[in-house]
Amino acid sequence: MTMKRLKGLGNNILTILQKNKWLVAVIILLLILLISFITRKNYYYGMLFYTDSSKTKLIAEKRAILREKNKIDRVGKIVEELLLGPIDPSLVNIFPIDSKLISYSLENDTLLLNLDRQTFLSIDYEKENNNLLPYLQLQSIVISVCFNERSIKNVRFYFDGEEYRFIGNYGPITNGVKPDWKILKK
Repeated sequence: MTMKRLKGLGNNILTILQKNKWLVAVIILLLILLISFITRKNYYYGMLFYTDSSKTKLIAEKRAILREKNKIDRVGKIVEELLLGPIDPSLVNIFPIDSKLISYSLENDTLLLNLDRQTFLSIDYEKENNNLLPYLQLQSIVISVCFNERSIKNVRFYFDGEEYRFIGNYGPITNGVKPDWKILKK
């Protein structure tokens, strides 16, 4: 008796589905949308650039970066992730542990970054004995941003709201810094 009921129920469902093909299409579409929404990741893989062990070139590291809806927030996540330092132990983190992004904004194709003063100014470049270090720090940020957000062509730096002409022996940087792709290690 139970098999007859199940068979009858199955036949009734098939009849309804055959008469209402649009209903089937809507149900399938809703299932596809639900599956794509559930499986969507809240991050993407981008490239961040850190110094090699000799502190003379930059090397790319593939990193998961939180996905944001608009370009300016994506750029903020790129810089925040970069300041955390590399995961690969063969790469060198040239940013102090207390580096912090204070604010950021866009003016056309120029990114205005306001970083905590400690990000650059707490490093004793004389003691490091590496004239290239301030340049590598700036280029690490600039190339990471410009590589992941191609519409940005230039980055202007502020530290605690102040614009500096020189970082270490590198400058003037008041007009911003463009990416120097030649600093990348091949």
